[in-house]
Amino acid sequence: MEIADIINIVLLFVTTIGVFAAFRQISISNKQKRADLILQLYQEFSDDHEMQNIYYQIEYGQFNYEPNEFHMSENEKKLDKLLGLFSNIGQLYQLGIVKIKDLDFIKYEFQVIYETQGVQDYFQTLDTWFERRQISHKKFQPFRDVGKLITQNNYNGK
Repeated sequence: MEIADIINIVLLFVTTIGVFAAFRQISISNKQKRADLILQLYQEFSDDHEMQNIYYQIEYGQFNYEPNEFHMSENEKKLDKLLGLFSNIGQLYQLGIVKIKDLDFIKYEFQVIYETQGVQDYFQTLDTWFERRQISHKKFQPFRDVGKLITQNNYNGK
């Protein structure tokens, strides 16, 4: 083996290490960007008085869906805003921009909202309304999908 061969092997080895280091740095950077995105959306949730108000009603069992009182109310606007934000987060997951592990930070909130009977009753009303209007999608579907996934995973001890 000649000196040129040894130099080539060393250079190949160094290049390989450099490539792995670059991929690792990209991976770390992507993870940080995903975390920053989730934290930014969580901060939006935390800073918004209306979303906090309806969320705490939900969390402490004070939210009731009464169709005759709910529609066109301030609570409907607040809930739509809250569900819209969480649907956006759900869509980020569905698009592969964030991973399910990235949602650990807010999975409690997802589950609290998703499991609330009044919220499910509201979804049923929306579904009926959309069906009557012959709209094929369901309102807040990304939230529903991810809320169901998170809830199932939590009950399975994951």
